[in-house]
Amino acid sequence: MKPSDRMYYLKKYLKGDAYKVVEGYFLLNTEEAYQEVKGLLEERFGNEFQIAKAFRERLHEWKKIPACDDITLSYVNASYSNTLISFTLLGILYTKMDRNYKS
Repeated sequence: MKPSDRMYYLKKYLKGDAYKVVEGYFLLNTEEAYQEVKGLLEERFGNEFQIAKAFRERLHEWKKIPACDDITLSYVNASYSNTLISFTLLGILYTKMDRNYKS
């Protein structure tokens, strides 16, 4: 995957303090910038399992959706797919993360 794609997905999912720490790097779109951002985030906010856990918690926090609500179900499906893509981009294997997740 291209570094610009990695930076795009990372930028899309960061918020708050994590975003503020690395926002200047998003202008670079290089592999070096991505690795620097990844290192800063790991150093400041935890390891890959904590990052993965945050993504999973976000998915689990959604309210129950009625089966007849196609629009919301479609949104959840897209968000879940994007989260799995993010796991891949961050180098987190889903099965590895899933074994270590404690709900």
